[in-house]
This record gives sequence, C-alpha cells and structure tokens, in this order.
Amino acid sequence: MKLLRFLKSRPVIIVLAIAVNITGIDVHSSSSNLPIGKSTITQSQLQIQLVHTVTGHKKVTFGVRAVAISSSGQTLISAGRDNTIKFWDLRTGKLLHEFTDNFSSVESLAISPDGKILICGNYDGSIKLWSLETLKPLHTFQDGSTSVLGLALSRDGKTLASSNEDSIIHIWQIK
Repeated sequence: MKLLRFLKSRPVIIVLAIAVNITGIDVHSSSSNLPIGKSTITQSQLQIQLVHTVTGHKKVTFGVRAVAISSSGQTLISAGRDNTIKFWDLRTGKLLHEFTDNFSSVESLAISPDGKILICGNYDGSIKLWSLETLKPLHTFQDGSTSVLGLALSRDGKTLASSNEDSIIHIWQIK
C-alpha cells in the first residue's frame, strides 16, 4: 500500500516495451553542459542519448500505449488511452497534428514500409488501417476479443503479426 501511495503521489514514466539487444552497457551522465535529466548509454561505438521528452496526451490510466517512427524518420506517432493519435516532429519534439475517432484506445502501432499506412491495434481487439496521406480509415478487422498488444510488419509490408492478451499471435497476409 505504501508503494501505491508513493507512486500515486509522483509522476511515473512507464516503459512498456523495448526492443534493443545490447551487452555490456555503461550508463553515465553525459557531458556537463546538458540539462539535468539527459543521459547517455554507450557501448563500444553505440551511443544513445535522450534528445526530447514530449508530452501532450491527457493523463489517464496507462497513458501513452504505443509509439512508432515514420519511414522517413522525421515524424513520431504516439497513441494513448485518451483515444488520440498524435504526430510529432522528431527533430524539434513539437506537436504537428492529432486526430481522434470513435475507436477503442490504441495499444500498438506499426507503419507500412512505404510510409502510407498506419496500423493500430486496439483495446477492443480490432486492428485498424489508416491512410497517413488522408488520415482516413482504410480497413478494420477483428484480431480477437482482447487487446492487441503488439504489431510487427514485414519489410515488404505484406505480412502482419499481431499479439493479444490471450497469449495468441496471429499472422495476417495484406494484399
């Protein structure tokens, strides 16, 4: 109970998933001229540095559930339990635009290799494909009855894998 009271009284950042394979990590403060809170993770020639922290989703239970970076590498897309999808300039960290729809909260995101389609895995078990050019829905289908927690798209954009709370992974062909 003390831990719950402690967590409720402080802002908490939760990282839901990280896909990085690094061994022998040395975590240390970066150069002294960076603002407090910036850090660098290095190993051999690999260097990871915090560049931006973006906020803007409403603070609701479980907050931001999914992020993806556009194929151009210029835009970050985030989705949260506030039923919004937001687009951020990766260079500046500024909000570019957002949209909402009468969809269930988004739990996972994937972007097609050509950068034209955004795929959203939703809390209600649906998967929705959106045109990134028009921000209009293209297709919706049901993965199951539980939250779609993960999405992965093949390099050619023709195979989609989805995972859900029932510990099931589905493999879909996109034509």
